[in-house]
Amino acid sequence: MTNSNSIIANLDKFAQEELKKQEQKNRLLLPVQELLQDLRPPEWIIKDYIPKSSLVEVFGESGTFKSFIVMDMAFCVANGIQWHGFDVKQGNVIYFAGEGFYGLKWRVLALQKHYQMEAKNFYVSRQPLVLIDKESVQNAAKEMEEIGDISMVIFDTLHRNVGPANEDTAKEWGEILHNLDYYIKPLCDVILYVHHTGHKDKERSRGTSARYASLDADYRVERDEMTITMTCTKMKDAKEPEPLSFKMEVVDVTDMDREDNETMQPITSLVPVRIKGEVKQKRKKLTKNQELFMRALRIAVKEKGEELPKEIKDRFGIREGRGARAEYVREEFYKLYESDSQASKRAAYNKLKKDLQSIGEIDFYDDYFWAKRDIDKNIEY
Repeated sequence: MTNSNSIIANLDKFAQEELKKQEQKNRLLLPVQELLQDLRPPEWIIKDYIPKSSLVEVFGESGTFKSFIVMDMAFCVANGIQWHGFDVKQGNVIYFAGEGFYGLKWRVLALQKHYQMEAKNFYVSRQPLVLIDKESVQNAAKEMEEIGDISMVIFDTLHRNVGPANEDTAKEWGEILHNLDYYIKPLCDVILYVHHTGHKDKERSRGTSARYASLDADYRVERDEMTITMTCTKMKDAKEPEPLSFKMEVVDVTDMDREDNETMQPITSLVPVRIKGEVKQKRKKLTKNQELFMRALRIAVKEKGEELPKEIKDRFGIREGRGARAEYVREEFYKLYESDSQASKRAAYNKLKKDLQSIGEIDFYDDYFWAKRDIDKNIEY
């Protein structure tokens, strides 16, 4: 075989191998051992808080300053500076503003003054996006592709960026998610949106549970007087980080170079400043039915309670305390719960005991129930 024939043969072999590799990449099914070849730890856009390749929600009631916190994240990522002590992966940030567009410039000026640097690698939309409309999303994707190297794409708020769609229904959220997955996700590391709480349940964001299921991370922002707390309610592939608390600091952004600065009113904005130390969680007000269950438990402990067994005390670190057996708690609850249906009473009982355990009000083990706060405070019945 001549030299040239040998080269051609080798090139042909190389081309066939590359074609085979590409065909394997395009296959739907993957051998699990191939999956296990990549055991790198999770990567982060903001260490411990915003994972790479993720869909993230930040939600809260109006007036909790959730948009200020998200804008602060965006500024730090775009400029490659730590976000309140946590490392970031620097990259371009795209901010689709749907609410308070006029006030955005004051917020950016306040952040510039606070961090003593100009905003760089930070792009803000002139108008909201229409996420339900494929053409609208495709046009935005073209501009984003020209910018490149995008770490975060932010929608503030989700509701104002979906157009005529109702993002709170499973069907229309599915269409929105399709557009995000196919046109926006390939161009960035993280998609983050700001949303509102439910109308009745303030512990979760408004709308369909299908949206929550699609999230990689979820954060609830709450306000207790002047303290703002951001709590992780979901972290799909890593440990949930500790809650963070902030105070809002006023920053004067009045343009002192203007000729009329002596007569113009001062212009101010706000920036979040982290409160270091342990975050004290505000105790949530119990619902009517939760209060009913607690009343039933306390009646059962008072009338038929007994000292908790040593095994339970050792297991849960309890020095002294009384509890009641499940049958007595259930009996008292059924007396108090207003329903003629045994099935309804049973469903309410099972739901409430799990809910109250999840928020730290009660515990139960091996047929015993006890009120945690009562034992902690050594309350006698």
